[in-house]
Amino acid sequence: MAVGVPFTARVSRVGPLVMRDTKGAIAFDTRGRVAGGEANTAYVWSCATDGAARLALRLLQEGYKVATATRPMNAGGRDFPRGSFVARVERNDRSLHARIAQLAKTSGVYVVAVNSAYTEHGDTGIGSENVVSLKKPNIAVVVDGPVSAESYGWMWFLFERRLGVRFTAVRADRIGSMELDRYNVLVIPDGGPGIATALGGGVAAVKDWVSRGGTLVCLDDAAELPTLASVGLSSSKVVGVPAKAKKEDEEIPDPDSSAAEASRRPQFIPGSVFWADPDPRQWLTWGFGPGRIPVMLQGSTMLTTTREGANALRFDRVPLTATGWTWPETERRLANTAFAVDEPNGDGHVVMISGPILFRGYWRNTERLLTNALLYGPALD
Repeated sequence: MAVGVPFTARVSRVGPLVMRDTKGAIAFDTRGRVAGGEANTAYVWSCATDGAARLALRLLQEGYKVATATRPMNAGGRDFPRGSFVARVERNDRSLHARIAQLAKTSGVYVVAVNSAYTEHGDTGIGSENVVSLKKPNIAVVVDGPVSAESYGWMWFLFERRLGVRFTAVRADRIGSMELDRYNVLVIPDGGPGIATALGGGVAAVKDWVSRGGTLVCLDDAAELPTLASVGLSSSKVVGVPAKAKKEDEEIPDPDSSAAEASRRPQFIPGSVFWADPDPRQWLTWGFGPGRIPVMLQGSTMLTTTREGANALRFDRVPLTATGWTWPETERRLANTAFAVDEPNGDGHVVMISGPILFRGYWRNTERLLTNALLYGPALD
């Protein structure tokens, strides 16, 4: 039952079945259901709801065919945002009808049964070429060595208890000798640049695997890994890390100058929340509402924007600090950097997220960045 309950806490009294936002609109309904009975054409649900990714992941894991709309879609007389999910009746076994009805309830998702592939307006309907089939995520998560045990633990809880998704834990020093082709997603939780040393010969194996279609997801301090010159998987860099080694006879700048500040990492942030601007066209941020998103930063890893990929979440507009303690230099150095980057490499993707998206299991605001990487990364260009 724990897998089927979308909350992590237990209470001594019955809570509300419907949660509403400040405008009175329904934000989450534990009475998830399929509206319209058995569908003749497809089942469709918005990616913006809290349990949408869980429902899609469970169906894919159980062998059902699920697709996503890469543009805003109209189906069954309703409008759905880009990234919404489609389970076509003709591409699945008849057991889909009963299974999606059951999972909709335990995921708290409102699913619409659609009986026609025609669209009432717009150019994207259920049968459009903009509706792309997703792939079942086969997930490996790096553990041990420089990987933070706490970060791995939060992710373990997310996959096993909140999403009900299977994954394989692999030691960093085994990456080079394992069959990476058994997986299409490799996640590295929080870990410093020492992860490159721990991987050893596995770095070359990972690069080859990414070029052939794998999705590498690096979180928190591990986001520095793809930026290293010895790895070369991203045009993004870490703020304050020089591109080349300093020469012995190079003049040392005044310690109070801007040149000296640019040559060192930012001061360590103990854990504060900042405002970031999403790119609504990029699949990492599908499902987020309009406006800026509060994200958490802890540490001294800030990513410059990528030239070759997409900057899904950027620190564009001041003031940046939402809450928490910061240094006098923090906002200045954070400005115009990226929180989440998608860097295409060959047929695959490298996703870098510079903060703790699952901090202690309760900071769930940016959890969707990870679930989007699992769902969309293996399937979309």
